[in-house]
Amino acid sequence: MEDILLPQLILDLPEIYQPVYGHPELSTHVSRLCTDRLEEIAQVHDALQSLLDRPLRVLDLGCAQGFFSLSLAEHGAIVHGVDFLDKNIAVCKALASEHSSFKTCFKVDRIENVINYLQSDQYDLVLGLSVFHHLVHEHGSAKVRELLNQVGACSAVVVLEFALPEEPLYWAAAQPQDPRTLLDGYAFVHELARHATHLAKIPRPLYVASNQYWMLNGLAGKFDSWTTEPHALAQGTHQGSRRYYYCADYIVKVFRLDQRGQHNQQELRQETQFLANPPTGFPAPTCLVSGTNDIEGWLVVQRLPGKVLLNVLREHAAIDHLAILRALLSQLAILEAAGLYHDDVRVWNVLLNEDGSACLIDYGSISAKARDCAWPENIFLAFFIFVRELATGVVEHPDPLRTVSISPYNLPQPYRAWAASLWKRPLREWCFKLMLDLLDTLPDIDQSELLDRPQDAWAKAIENAIQIQSQSIRHQKWFSTQVEARAASAEAQAQQASERAASAVAQALQASERAASAETQALQASERAASAETQALQASERAASAETQALQASERAASAETQALQASERAVNAASALTAVHNSSSWRLTAPLRMTGRVARALLQWPKVAKSALKTKIKLLLAHAKLYVTRRPKLRHAALVVLAQFPTLKARLKAATANKSFAQIIAPTASTDLANLTPRARQIYADLRAAIENNKRNG
Repeated sequence: MEDILLPQLILDLPEIYQPVYGHPELSTHVSRLCTDRLEEIAQVHDALQSLLDRPLRVLDLGCAQGFFSLSLAEHGAIVHGVDFLDKNIAVCKALASEHSSFKTCFKVDRIENVINYLQSDQYDLVLGLSVFHHLVHEHGSAKVRELLNQVGACSAVVVLEFALPEEPLYWAAAQPQDPRTLLDGYAFVHELARHATHLAKIPRPLYVASNQYWMLNGLAGKFDSWTTEPHALAQGTHQGSRRYYYCADYIVKVFRLDQRGQHNQQELRQETQFLANPPTGFPAPTCLVSGTNDIEGWLVVQRLPGKVLLNVLREHAAIDHLAILRALLSQLAILEAAGLYHDDVRVWNVLLNEDGSACLIDYGSISAKARDCAWPENIFLAFFIFVRELATGVVEHPDPLRTVSISPYNLPQPYRAWAASLWKRPLREWCFKLMLDLLDTLPDIDQSELLDRPQDAWAKAIENAIQIQSQSIRHQKWFSTQVEARAASAEAQAQQASERAASAVAQALQASERAASAETQALQASERAASAETQALQASERAASAETQALQASERAASAETQALQASERAVNAASALTAVHNSSSWRLTAPLRMTGRVARALLQWPKVAKSALKTKIKLLLAHAKLYVTRRPKLRHAALVVLAQFPTLKARLKAATANKSFAQIIAPTASTDLANLTPRARQIYADLRAAIENNKRNG
C-alpha cells in the first residue's frame, strides 16, 4: 500500500523541491539536488555531535519534503521537521514510516509560531535553508533579525541559507544588501559555502552561526568569550573586521576579507606562514587549522598560558621588568637571525606567564621587513618606546602618536645606562642581538655624563616638550571626542525624539482615524438602534393588534361554540321531533301523498313529451301504494277514512290499480320505458324508487 501511496503523494506536491529520500526513482525531476549543501551540513552536524558526544536534537525549519531531516536522522540525530504545507508533511511522514529506526517527527506549522514557542537549550542544531527570505518579504529585516536572535538564544548552532537582493524575484527588493546583517546577534558567524539555485544563476550563501561554538574546517569547539578588538587600546583599529574567540585551549581568529581586505589578507598570510615553520627556539604555538574563502579567512591556534602585559601593567602587579626585557630581546634576536622582524612590539603583544616568563604574540606582524608599523618606523628606535612603557608602567593611548620618548634620557636606571651604551654606536650597527648582549653586561654610567653634551640636554628637552604637546593634543582630542560623542548622543536622542514624535503623530493620526471610524460606527449603530427601536415598537403594536384580534377571535370562537351548542341542541330537538314525526302513524299514512306531491311538482317542470310516460309511472306508483296499504289493515282503514272524504280521488285510484298487482305493473316497464325517458326523467324515477325503498325500511 505504501508503494502506491508515496508516488501519489509526490504527484500531489506543487513542487518536488528536494530529492525524495531513499527513492532515486522519484527524484529525477527535483528543483534542487541538495547533496552539495548536505555535505556542508553533515560536516557541521558530525563535528558538533563529536564534541557533545551524544545524538543531536535538530530542528528543520521549512523542511519541505524532509531530505535534510531524514539525512541527519540517518546520522543518528533526533529530528523535528516543520513546514507550512501539509502536502510536504504528508510526504515526510510517509518517508519516515519507511525508516522506523529513525527518530523523527513532522508537523504542519508556520516558522514564526515555532520560533516564538522555543525554549532555552531545546535544540542543538537548527536548519533554516532558503526560507527566511519569505519572512523578510512578509515581516521585514528587523522582525526576522529578532526571530533569528530568538533561535540563537534557544539553540547551540544554526545553519542558514539566505537569498540575495540581486535575485530577479518579487521578494528580492525586501532583502538586506548584506544578508549577514540578519545574523548580527550571533557571536560566531562563518560562511560555509555558496550554492546555486534553480531560480537564478546567483549562488546563495550558507552560514553557520552560534553564540557558544565555533565551526571551521569540520572541527568544532566551545568558546568562553569573544571580542572584535585584539586589545584594550585598539578601539576600532580593525574597523570591526576581525573577531577573536577565546577557548580553554585555543584562540580562534576570523578575518573579514571583504572589509579592510588587503591588510587582513597580509596579516593572515604572514601568521599562517610563520606558524607553519617558526624558527628554532622561538616559543610559537601550534596552528590547529586555517583557511580562506572569498569572504573571510580564519585560523585556530593553541592558546598559550598567561596574561597580556598591558593588563598586568594596568593592575600594577609586581613583575621582573629586566627578565621580561631579556626574554623579549632573546626572541627578537632569534627572529632576526632568521631574517624576520616583529613590526608591532607593544605591551599588548606580549604574554606574561605566571612563572614570570614572557613571549611575543601577534604572529601576523612578523615578516622580513625591518620596519615598525607606525611612528617612528625605525624598528629599533620604536623598541625604546616599548622599553619606557615596560620600565615605567605608564602606557599612553597610541593615538595620534605613541609616547614621544625614544632617547635614553627619560628612562629610569638601569635602562638609561643600557640604552646610552647603545646610543654611542652608529645606528647601522644596531640590532637586537647587540641590545641583548649589552643588557647582559649592563654598564655603570653616571647620569651627569649623559647630559654633559648640549645636544643630549636639548634632545631630552625636546622630547619632554613634544610629550607635553602630545598629551595636550591627546587630551584635546579626548575632550573633542567626548564632545562629539555627546553631540552624537544628543543628535541620536534628538533623532529618536523626532522619530518618537513622528511615531506619536502617526499614532495620533491613526487614533484619530480610528476615532472617526468609531464615531461613524457609533452613528451607524445608533441609527441601527433607532431603526431597531422603531421596528420593535411596530412589532409591539402589531403584537397588541394581534392580541386584540386573537381576543376577538377567541370571543367569536366562544360565540360560535355557543351558537354551535345551541344549533346542536336545536338539531337534537329537531331530530327528536323528526324522529317522533317519522314514527307517527300519520306520517306513514301520508307518505304516498307526499310522494305524489313531489311527483306532481316535478311534472310541472317536465316537457310535454314526457308527461304521458310519467302518467303511466304514476299509475304504477299508485298501484304500489294501494298494495302497500291493503296489506296493512290499520293503514288501509285509515286510508279509506281519508279517501272517503275525497270521492273523485278514490275512484281514480281504484281505476288505475284495478286487477293489477304491483309486480305486474312495474315489471314490464322497468327495462323498456326507462330508455325512452330523458336524463332528467330517469333521475326523477330513480329518486321515486329510492323514496319507495326508504318507505319500506321505515315500515
